[in-house]
Amino acid sequence: MSRLVPTAPQWAAIALCAALGLVLFAFVDLTPEVETDFFFSTDDPQLQGGRRIERDFGSAPQIFIAARSERLFSAPHLRRILALTADLQRVAGVVDIRSLTRGPEELEDVGESPFWSRLLLAPDRSASFIVLRIAGEDQARTVAAIDQVLERHSGPDFLLGASGAPYVAEHIRVRLTSELRRFSIAAFAAFALLVALLFRSVAVVAGTMVAALTASFGTFLVRALLGMRTDILAPNLWTIAFVLTISHIVYLTAYWQRLARDGSRSNAVGASIRFVGPASVWSLAATLLGFASLIVVSAKPLQQFGVSGVIAAVLAIACAYLVYPPFLRAADPGRARPGALAQRLERVFTARHPRVAMTAAAVALAVAPFARHVDTDPTLPSYFADGDPIRTGIEAIDRAGGSSPLDLVVADARGQRLDDDEIEDRLQALQRRLERHPDVGSVLSIALLMGEAERPWYSFLFSWETKLEALDQPEHGRIGRTFITQDRRRARYILRMDEAARSRPRAEVVREIEGLVRAQGFRPVVAGGLYPLQGELSELVRGSVIRGLGGLLAAFAVIVLVVTRSARSAVAMTACLAVTPLALFGLVGLARMPLDIIAAPAANVALPLGIDEMIHLGHRVRHVRGRARGVWDAWQRALAEMRGPILASMLIVTSGFALFLLSDFPPTRRLGVLVCIGAALTDLVVLVILPVLASRARRART
Repeated sequence: MSRLVPTAPQWAAIALCAALGLVLFAFVDLTPEVETDFFFSTDDPQLQGGRRIERDFGSAPQIFIAARSERLFSAPHLRRILALTADLQRVAGVVDIRSLTRGPEELEDVGESPFWSRLLLAPDRSASFIVLRIAGEDQARTVAAIDQVLERHSGPDFLLGASGAPYVAEHIRVRLTSELRRFSIAAFAAFALLVALLFRSVAVVAGTMVAALTASFGTFLVRALLGMRTDILAPNLWTIAFVLTISHIVYLTAYWQRLARDGSRSNAVGASIRFVGPASVWSLAATLLGFASLIVVSAKPLQQFGVSGVIAAVLAIACAYLVYPPFLRAADPGRARPGALAQRLERVFTARHPRVAMTAAAVALAVAPFARHVDTDPTLPSYFADGDPIRTGIEAIDRAGGSSPLDLVVADARGQRLDDDEIEDRLQALQRRLERHPDVGSVLSIALLMGEAERPWYSFLFSWETKLEALDQPEHGRIGRTFITQDRRRARYILRMDEAARSRPRAEVVREIEGLVRAQGFRPVVAGGLYPLQGELSELVRGSVIRGLGGLLAAFAVIVLVVTRSARSAVAMTACLAVTPLALFGLVGLARMPLDIIAAPAANVALPLGIDEMIHLGHRVRHVRGRARGVWDAWQRALAEMRGPILASMLIVTSGFALFLLSDFPPTRRLGVLVCIGAALTDLVVLVILPVLASRARRART
């Protein structure tokens, strides 16, 4: 490699990068936030139902702990429950706790009590529950302290598992923060090493890293200036900003090398910028459309990811063409080294492969229908690996009565109050119908409290209004207001839904449950909680990531038409570009891979790479067409020049994202897998399928 003696412009670029980095790390909190409402922001419209429930009934985040034992009411088990309850009660942030030793007045009544049996015992009596209500701003510290307590008390004959929205969200945040920080650093090292191997120039490596870091730092600073939080998708922007920047740099450097080696080194940088720049601008336009398709989505993380992608794309091209050139001017292009491998690759990629192209296209079309089976509504356990203690805890809670909460508020269909005998019978009937639903683990409701109020022999002496008022008193923990409003016209059912065995979309299950409510003469007023929010998120992911790609392909057709000035080439390129998302999502559906919100934007990362490669290749075809001996000769010439940059870009992208495969966090692994597959599919399409299709279409026209 050549040595680098920094010049004034290079020092200015380094100083700019360092200044942006210092400001970013000094003033911006880069720790990802994961809301207890699971990826929604507090001002998202999907949360309005939950906010209404909190306003009418009061609420506090809950954590459920399951303690498995063969003898739930034995003295040793109860002593351990007593000690565990006492330690959990001392945790800062725990405002209330209920267990077998802190709840019912008489332990013997738990099995017979309509309310306490469902709150504290699993339906199959395989476990007892400890229910925590937590409050305070520092839920991270509260969850960490709870984990420490559980670790101290857990044993082979006292198996403990925990779940609940704040518990799951905090552990996702911790895993995401730790692993993405580690893999972002590893990706930086991998990018630097690959650029060094590809271009063998200290100046090129230094300039690439300075430009990419400047784009990354700038992206996060602009986000902060716009008031955007560091959400669950933000850490991926480090790698995305690098990929977008290096993509421009690879094409710019490759053309510069060709000019400099031909003896035009003095003006090679300026000539490269003038030639490659227009194609990069069109690539930027297509990339902006890809990320902008996410901005109209209701889920805040996807919205912010779309805006962030737009920011990163603009800064990437700016840094590639403003920060990087001073380093390129100091670089040595070296001598061409047409080794045996390079010559073999050139022969492969400059030959027509109609059978390979037809076979690849046929396979892509064959797997494309499986895209309809993409699971955008994964279960909570799928966010953690098999054998992970967090997943084990969620599954334990799930088996013992459901792990995902659904708050359902109902009112009488005729507008009657809910405090008379006829209504009480219908509330009890609805309780029984909900408990029999196959996706419902357990149900707590006003019907159970009303049944509890009728247990004393003297209960017939008091009216329902009197009984319900008594449940609102401090000596009963004001539990009545948790389940029925003060005007007695709306009641709350708290369902814990099964997750591990769920085979249908959550939205479908919620609609079915609302149908049961109507069948009992009530109307569903509002549904809230983690379960319906996950269902909403599933539909948003499907709509924004999958259906939004159609508009992107249409816009891309217009762009390539302008770049290539050939309708046939534009149609061929658009058809080829559609192969990548169709095949990618088809493979996801065929493999039954969950497409969670972290992995879902993989197509929005891979597709701009394909757009970039196609635009640069099409731009080159148009410029060599005049001196070519025919259509295929023009494509051969363009492929001979662009094959190297295209493969280099793919190698850099796949190497960076392949590091995510080493993650212990399944969503991170899925993101890495999908981007790598998407990048490989893109190169197959661009280098093999597109030349055959475009040249055949042009030849058929002539």
